[in-house]
Amino acid sequence: MTDPAAQTPRKRGRKPTGNAMTGAERQRRYLERLKAGANIVTDTKPDNAVSDRINVLERELAAAQQTIKAQLRERAEHERTIRDLRARVSSLDTKLRQVLEERVREGERLIQERDEARAALKAVTDDNQPSDEELSDRDRRIRDLYQQGTAKRAIGRELGISDGTVRNVLGRLGVD
Repeated sequence: MTDPAAQTPRKRGRKPTGNAMTGAERQRRYLERLKAGANIVTDTKPDNAVSDRINVLERELAAAQQTIKAQLRERAEHERTIRDLRARVSSLDTKLRQVLEERVREGERLIQERDEARAALKAVTDDNQPSDEELSDRDRRIRDLYQQGTAKRAIGRELGISDGTVRNVLGRLGVD
């Protein structure tokens, strides 16, 4: 046998709670509370504890506002400092570029003077140097490599001779 409650169709919607008030009942109770004075504020003077708490909160609010103002002033000062420092860095960068350009020009001028002095020295010392016919093949090779800018140690390694021999030959030829 089956249960008869299981066979009845279910109703949709909310279940009745049994203590739901109708709109009329709700309105009647509201009017009773109004008559009794439950919703009417008769005492406008706040309680001392509430008043004290309000005063504390107002003081804290004033202190917080002062702190915010001070922090805003500090931030503005900090931003001014950053702006001034950026301007100073930019100015120093410009000056540094100018100084570097001047130094490069000075260096180029000194290199040119050195090259001219070397050329003059070579012109003077060429008269005292032995001719190519008087040089041995090794001495000529040492001189040519050195004039091409090869280091003395590299010349020695390439020709299989010591650095001292390379220095002696260059000294004797007046190239060093």
